[in-house]
Amino acid sequence: MSVDDNGVCAQCRPLIYPEILKTVKDIEKSQSIIESSKNWKTKLTRYNTIEVMIKGLLKYEEKGIQKLFTQPIPQCLREIDDDRRRMIEEVIQETERKATDRAEVASTARGKINAANKGIQDLHKVGKEVGDCVALAEAFNRLKAYAHEAELGSCHTAGFKKLKAREDKAFEKRRSARKAAREKMVNEVLR
Repeated sequence: MSVDDNGVCAQCRPLIYPEILKTVKDIEKSQSIIESSKNWKTKLTRYNTIEVMIKGLLKYEEKGIQKLFTQPIPQCLREIDDDRRRMIEEVIQETERKATDRAEVASTARGKINAANKGIQDLHKVGKEVGDCVALAEAFNRLKAYAHEAELGSCHTAGFKKLKAREDKAFEKRRSARKAAREKMVNEVLR
């Protein structure tokens, strides 16, 4: 049985080549959508679609038909996984950045805490789509720490204000007592 340069026999060509060409066109279309889309969920779906399509081509590589592809299928899968991971990390960083930006411009501790908590909720939504990853856990921890620090700062400020008010009240009592003592002394001298 004779095979062409790609290792495909004459009987298989009408079956294999159209399937491979369609898959390659579908992969290219998905890559184009990834490049043009602003929606990270769309990008994630397309990365997952590309991965499934590339895995579908593994059967040809396993049968020794490798010359059809510019690089080994496992390498393609690693690259798709790396690109998907980078995109997910960018989404996580952007979500965290937006939350901290909102928190920084908040004028009250409650506003800062609410902004950080909103960021945590947004990260939970991302996590539902992408699953657990180190970058997500780190972003959660940073936003939780930010909210905690804002709360502690608020408690510290409130405690400081109460302490200052007590000190001011005590100072005013001492000043009033000194003033009353001076007036009493002046009145006794004048009598």
